[in-house]
Amino acid sequence: MDAFLPVLEEFKAKTAIDYTYQTYRAEDLANVLPAQFSAKKAPADVIFMWSNFITNNTQHLVELSDVIDTRAYIPGALDNVKTSDGKVFGISYTAKVEPGFWYRKSFFESHGLKPPTTSDEFVALLEKIETIPGVKKAIASWEYHG
Repeated sequence: MDAFLPVLEEFKAKTAIDYTYQTYRAEDLANVLPAQFSAKKAPADVIFMWSNFITNNTQHLVELSDVIDTRAYIPGALDNVKTSDGKVFGISYTAKVEPGFWYRKSFFESHGLKPPTTSDEFVALLEKIETIPGVKKAIASWEYHG
């Protein structure tokens, strides 16, 4: 929550749209949401949940093919949210995220950056990215298992 509230505040500052942050147990939402969606109601406009609920309730997915530029992602990054004919659907979590280094390829290309291969290179890359104008923080999250 501490890491996400600044994101919400930035959203509010840029859009002038107010928000209410609420925490629910995922198990409770899984029981309540299907009935609310069927009644064309929901407790929120944005809901973060585990992917298993979504894949079992596909009638509530939103197609985003006209919104997302799939070329901006490395190959395979959207596989869990794409259909066999290439349509992209909204899903709160791509399921079974493997540990690794996720980055925007176009950003790296435009700034002459290369993916790190060691933890020392990773730390040096973060320091370099933070010198790029407009970058406030070079990383969203990092978990090291060394």
